[in-house]
Amino acid sequence: MLDTEGRISKAAFADRIGVSRSRVSQLIKDGLPITEDGRVPEKEAISWYNANVSKNRTKGPAQLSAREELDRLKAERERLALEKARGDVINRREASRAAFERARYDRDAWQTWVSRVAPTLANETGADLHKLFAGLDREVRAQLTELSEHPMGALSDD
Repeated sequence: MLDTEGRISKAAFADRIGVSRSRVSQLIKDGLPITEDGRVPEKEAISWYNANVSKNRTKGPAQLSAREELDRLKAERERLALEKARGDVINRREASRAAFERARYDRDAWQTWVSRVAPTLANETGADLHKLFAGLDREVRAQLTELSEHPMGALSDD
């Protein structure tokens, strides 16, 4: 049984991860976290166990009971609802739609930019308007094509 600080007895921890009590004593010698009063900090110990013990040498990985898993999922759902209320998380579909619309706006703005700028540049430089327009249009379209080949997801470090 967990105490108020999230600690359990060695025997309860052995039952929790599906090993013998003597195995827990061996794990403690190998570095399993334990408090001064001989209790096991459950979350830290399970993390240590999963990170340091070969899955092939145990009866199975530390697993939550169905009730514990349900409680964990409820707590996670409540945490997400709170983060959403704070504005820390956003709806993926809405964000994707906003990014798509912004990209479309930027593309259209660049395509019309050529029509707005070409006459001014031709007048200032004495260049042939049609040749200048064609050159600018070709280069802007090439740049937009290159940018489209690198979607936002491909730019992240994840």
